Amino acid sequence: MDGGFVDNGPRDLIGDLDQLPFPAWKHFDLRQYNVFSISAAGESPVFALLSSRGCPNPCTFCDSHTIFRRKFRPRSAQNIFDEVMYLHQTYGMIQFDFVDDLITLQKKRVIEFSDMVRQSGIPFRWMANARVNTVDREMLEAMKAAGCIRVDFGVETGDLEVRRRMRKNITDDQIISAHRLARDVGLSTGSFVMVGNLGETRTSAAQTVRLLQEIGDDVMVAITCPFPGTELYQEAKAKGLILTEEWSRYVTSPTYTEGYQPVMRTEELGPDEILDAFYYIHSFFARRKFQRRFGRFFYLNPRFYREWVLAREGLGRRFRMAFRLISARLKGPARS
Repeated sequence: MDGGFVDNGPRDLIGDLDQLPFPAWKHFDLRQYNVFSISAAGESPVFALLSSRGCPNPCTFCDSHTIFRRKFRPRSAQNIFDEVMYLHQTYGMIQFDFVDDLITLQKKRVIEFSDMVRQSGIPFRWMANARVNTVDREMLEAMKAAGCIRVDFGVETGDLEVRRRMRKNITDDQIISAHRLARDVGLSTGSFVMVGNLGETRTSAAQTVRLLQEIGDDVMVAITCPFPGTELYQEAKAKGLILTEEWSRYVTSPTYTEGYQPVMRTEELGPDEILDAFYYIHSFFARRKFQRRFGRFFYLNPRFYREWVLAREGLGRRFRMAFRLISARLKGPARS
């Protein structure tokens, strides 16, 4: 009215997600919406699947609740399996990735779905995100038997005090146990970590490396981003730690944009020190990342040179990143 905005308040949540139709993939170029290859061969596209909405956990950095709120709403195992079979029959899909915040919250549902996939006899390969305190051997074995090849865990940091401040509510023992259990049943793991969280010191990055150096398979490092609507944003804003509110700069890695700078500092670390911490952690796990994507002998894989070394788009940025990896490692944790 009169060019202004009218707030009608939040709508009620959809209670039964099984009532929703499957995504209309026919309207999209599948090549543009391929997640990424979950095998070194990279021979077929990977479809993104969402089996639930919402996460009940109170992590201060996560903005998922601004969309889905904190109520966990799962689709049924049968409904998820029906979508998998639809994608297989329509597009020949054999690889998929669950992009849920927390697919493993309900053990019975995960095992029921896994049993359906296994009994189909189709050689699906898939992966999923999980919290370290929501998995056990029975669940992971069922997932593995159904073609799951990888589970990604949110670790965030090896600094116990920082994890406490972000209300992650997981322990070192739970992190180590979940990674080792996944490896025991034959799954590879991904470990999400961040630098630049409130409360971090110049030794926090080294603590993260120590925690994951023996158990980390593919360690994925991001820079903390205080997204609006999160508790992190509110606290950082109140303390004057937000460096910009130019939203186009609110990305989580220097690999995404030229001239990247963190959009938030911490009480102790400035932007350059946060970047040093990012590259310091990366320097310990970059080789494993290449091996995960391109195979054990990645330097003999033509895809490694075609997609990373020789690709024209972002070539300069990648070489600058390689230089920073070496530089940050030489500086060591005391200066990171």
